[in-house]
Amino acid sequence: MREADAVLQGGLVRRRRVSVSEHVTPERLEYAGASRSCCGVRLEPLTLPFTGDITAMNHPMTDRKLGVALFGAVLAALVMAVLPAQHHPADAASSRPRPPRIFITQVPSAAPGEALAEKPLQGMVSRAPAGSRILVFALGDRWYIQPWENRPWVSHQRGRWSTETHGGYEFVVYLVSAAYRLPATIDSLPRVGGEVLAMARATPGR
Repeated sequence: MREADAVLQGGLVRRRRVSVSEHVTPERLEYAGASRSCCGVRLEPLTLPFTGDITAMNHPMTDRKLGVALFGAVLAALVMAVLPAQHHPADAASSRPRPPRIFITQVPSAAPGEALAEKPLQGMVSRAPAGSRILVFALGDRWYIQPWENRPWVSHQRGRWSTETHGGYEFVVYLVSAAYRLPATIDSLPRVGGEVLAMARATPGR
């Protein structure tokens, strides 16, 4: 009969087989050996309760299974520690804030002119920031702000907007921030970027 003598070396517990002393019984297994010290701490012989056949601890398969189980536990801990630090490109893309959008849902079919169209120009917005507004252009012989150049801003509520307008060959609408300011003269249509958040365009009859 043999027993396992636990020895602390370099922070790891190693085990060697030694002869079982006469006081070992099937009910208790005493780890024999003289007192040792490590890092200034005195280590006393350890006595553990044990039931069963003490010869099973010396079986080669027991040592192999214990080693496999320990390796598996360490590997699982390493995997769990590394996985949270990995960032999948798809997850990174999904975490980016989605930009605002604007849509035109109804376009009047009136021709360009001084008279207002019978039907309004209507649409929707999504993810519009607080305080943002809508700017409308209609194409005649050039681009005109709608409905009037001295009253250019269109508000949106609950994701919807509507405005009266003159007729036009084409309509372009912009969602702009509250900080956007109209230039003194408009030679060309604004481009999306900065305070211009989104744009949509539509043609009557399409």
